[in-house]
Amino acid sequence: MTMKSLAIVRFLRAFLVALVVLVAWNVSAEAQQLSLRAKEASLTSTIDNHQALKIRLNEHSKADYAEFTARHVGRRIEFSVQGRPLMTARMMTSVLSGEVQVLVDQKAVADQLAASLAAGKTTLDVRVLGE
Repeated sequence: MTMKSLAIVRFLRAFLVALVVLVAWNVSAEAQQLSLRAKEASLTSTIDNHQALKIRLNEHSKADYAEFTARHVGRRIEFSVQGRPLMTARMMTSVLSGEVQVLVDQKAVADQLAASLAAGKTTLDVRVLGE
């Protein structure tokens, strides 16, 4: 092999390695966050009388959320809407029911979010937080 051929082979090998790393990094980043669509969203109170949004996910989001929660048991996650953080929690078990309850401090904000989520105007975003 000539020096030129050897240089081309090394370049192609380095390029392929970089491409594999980039694809793996992108897949990993996508797996760390999820946008969910609601089938229904309403206001509720928790057992200790806190204001919360009760969100029932559509079938596609239900399956995605079940897989996401199974993969991230034990990790801290953040729930947000339109970039606005609502709540963080530690995922203690996988969630197969397709129902999510998110604490919200202000009733007016909760009403607005419930309407927006139920109408499909926005998504509930979930992401894994760094430990």
